[in-house]
Amino acid sequence: QEKDFYVIKNPVSTSIEIYAGSTFKGTYSYTLTNSAGQIMQAGTIAITTEGVQQLKLKSYIPTGIYVLTLRNADHRRQKNIMKE
Repeated sequence: QEKDFYVIKNPVSTSIEIYAGSTFKGTYSYTLTNSAGQIMQAGTIAITTEGVQQLKLKSYIPTGIYVLTLRNADHRRQKNIMKE
């Protein structure tokens, strides 16, 4: 399960690079939530092929620790992210 989706570089600065395996293809909604539970960024990402996907961070996201959640009908994954 962990090998089909993981963050490549952590801490991150301007974008989150994730690896998604072939079983993880699809369109996902995502949220980036801070430690107070506030959603700092949200949107959708389409994963069409196995490999590295890049999720650009909004410029207003401050340094800190966040939870990245990706979900669709088949999958739900959460990863801790540190923003430098």
